[in-house]
Amino acid sequence: MYEVYAYWNVAELEAMFNAVAAIMGSGDYLGLLRTMAIVGVIVVVIATLSGRERLDGMWKWLFFLAIFQALLLVPKVTVTIVDRTGNEPPRAVANVPIGLGAFAHAMSKVGDWLTGAFETVFSLPNDVKFRKNGTLFGHRVLAERLAVRSGNPVLTSNLLEFYRECVAPDVATGYIRMKEDIIEVNNVWASLNGKTNPARLVTVRDISDPMLLNTIGCDVAYQSLSTQLTAESNRQLSLLGSRLYPRMSQADAGAAIVASLATS
Repeated sequence: MYEVYAYWNVAELEAMFNAVAAIMGSGDYLGLLRTMAIVGVIVVVIATLSGRERLDGMWKWLFFLAIFQALLLVPKVTVTIVDRTGNEPPRAVANVPIGLGAFAHAMSKVGDWLTGAFETVFSLPNDVKFRKNGTLFGHRVLAERLAVRSGNPVLTSNLLEFYRECVAPDVATGYIRMKEDIIEVNNVWASLNGKTNPARLVTVRDISDPMLLNTIGCDVAYQSLSTQLTAESNRQLSLLGSRLYPRMSQADAGAAIVASLATS
């Protein structure tokens, strides 16, 4: 049994090995090989008899043909395709010619060892390793994160209204400092906690029923919008996880994307 290591292409390799096994195991293919062998023998014999080829050359050609058939094409082996990403179970393909099976095993073994050695020596985080998530996965995670936008127009409208009624006036009066409280902080929303004027009122829409309007103080609106932001963030994380981990369940993909964001 020979093992061939795959990265996200288990189905393609299985289809290829099955196709080769089916073609080379058919009676028509065996008949084609016999015909080619007979034609080759006739050509070599004619070349030898006409003086264009030495007699020992004919025997060398016949010996090579016998070795090629007996060692590379006739023996059949079982090839096991192992998915190094861990997303799919191993798949076995029987009746693969030993020449193809041994060569595929050797080549994939070299690539698999180089991949593992590189990732071990350079100590890459597990969530961004090639054998788990592919080439430049960390870069893709960051690019996808920067591209995330709220898909909820009600939440967007509420945030704009909150900024217009609660944040902008306090920035104008200097109670909320633009540089220290907004520009230089990593989490703008958390920085605004407790800084809005509770005497100011803002009208926000209900997420489940946008036709329902509530006019509340800015401090209460901040807490309400925090709940809406948390729900929307969880939804976007779930969507991002499903895009980057399409073969995982929604829950597992959500947990995986959180870990990937932390190490990217």
